[in-house]
Amino acid sequence: MQRIRRAEPDLVLCAVLAAALVACSFLLQGRIGFNLQDESFLWYGVVRTHAGELPLRDFRSYDPGRYLWCAAWASMFGDGLLAMRAAGAAFAALGMTCGLLASRRAVQDRWLLVPIGILLLLWMTPSWKLYEPSVAMIAVYAAVKWIESPSSARHVAAGVVVGSAAFFGRNLGLYVGCAFGSLLLYLAWIQRARDLLPRGGWLALGVVLGYSPMLAMIACAPDFASAFVDSILFYVQQDTLNATLPVPWPWRIDYSQGQLLLVVWGALFGLLFVLLPLVYSTALLIIVRARRGPPTRMALLIGACGVGAFWAHHVWDRADLAHLASSIHPLLLALLALPSALGLRRQRPVLIALILALLVTSFIVTGLGSPLGRRLRAGSDNAFIPAQIGSDTVLMSRAEKHSLDVLMGTLTEHVGPTDSLWVCSRHLGVYLLTGRRSPAWEIYPAWKASDALQQRLVDELEDVAWVLVDTRPLAGDESRQISRTHPLVWAMILRDFERVPLPSMPPSVHLARRRVR
Repeated sequence: MQRIRRAEPDLVLCAVLAAALVACSFLLQGRIGFNLQDESFLWYGVVRTHAGELPLRDFRSYDPGRYLWCAAWASMFGDGLLAMRAAGAAFAALGMTCGLLASRRAVQDRWLLVPIGILLLLWMTPSWKLYEPSVAMIAVYAAVKWIESPSSARHVAAGVVVGSAAFFGRNLGLYVGCAFGSLLLYLAWIQRARDLLPRGGWLALGVVLGYSPMLAMIACAPDFASAFVDSILFYVQQDTLNATLPVPWPWRIDYSQGQLLLVVWGALFGLLFVLLPLVYSTALLIIVRARRGPPTRMALLIGACGVGAFWAHHVWDRADLAHLASSIHPLLLALLALPSALGLRRQRPVLIALILALLVTSFIVTGLGSPLGRRLRAGSDNAFIPAQIGSDTVLMSRAEKHSLDVLMGTLTEHVGPTDSLWVCSRHLGVYLLTGRRSPAWEIYPAWKASDALQQRLVDELEDVAWVLVDTRPLAGDESRQISRTHPLVWAMILRDFERVPLPSMPPSVHLARRRVR
């Protein structure tokens, strides 16, 4: 412990502060809202993993890391919605601890860690996507420690972060791998080192160690290796992995229309997209110009810029608030490092003003759409009321609760408790609310599928009695309608199933029973 304290004197302080902030956030808004689509995609996987199934092999999923993390928590606290959210919050506290430790390099006053922690917390949203920003902050901290002492052990530790990131998301592993590969070359160049190959070997060893859980699953779990390879080939064949959204540049906003608050929100939101390339390019120029100085002086700027420059792909792929929140933490840490890196004379007041400006901006941009913000803004006609979600009670707006009650009432009226049911992605949470298991591997048909993959789904639905499909395009992308991503499956549904009239449901919702053969 003494050795750890010498290496990181503020470790306990940062860990306690991160845990306290995340716990406060969870207590304030952990019970608010429920997402039938994306959050249920994670929750369904957690429930099935806790039941003994494997992600990728037994159901469509992200990479296994987050499911195994949540399943471990489920072994102690159950696999309910709130337990899954608590598991995500615990991982967020780990990531925020690393973010605070990294930011400590830029601040001399410990009390500034409190507003910095609040700043990082504001962007920890939505609740089912806390793993991406947490891994980003862990990667920045690992890069800082590596720059400060580029020993063999630090090379291995950096590699472990790369492999572990890939275990939680192969795209995350790719971002961190590219960043650390670039950092390896940069450190060798700045130090005029001739041992690049051994350094690369230590880094590669760490990657293998960090990715060893996945390697063990590939080697030992039956059929997992082929499922893993198929998942890689599937995404390689896609034109795009996300429903694209144009970048909301602030000069594209129509300032003559709309409420003042929404106009301010749009301008600040767009400004953050301007800051991404501006800050990283500025940081790169500073780093290149200071190549003759000790890199430890700018360790935070180098680490945050290196990780953030590659991580930014995540937000350019789909420019919405959720993806910005998953990508912005390296940018925030880079901004905190700029006053010191620029050698400003009055760094403390500049840093305080910068933190305040970022806090105000972040509060406006993230606060309106946060669960707590939506509840506070809700009027009496749309007040948040209790709703039973599995074994947990959450608060939902009156309109959301009514829509959910109508959906579940419709299913109860037509679909028997033992009838087999396949649910399309938009209403994926139905499986969890009714205690069902999907009869098919494909639980989220949002990407264009090959004929072979469609035929697999057709075969798996051969004995299914009911299907629930919403034909609205996911994320507003017309190419992500089931009729376009899975035309063979859609044709089979139209041919073999008979739609039940649902006057109380939107016309896009199709509840259909299999025709009598």
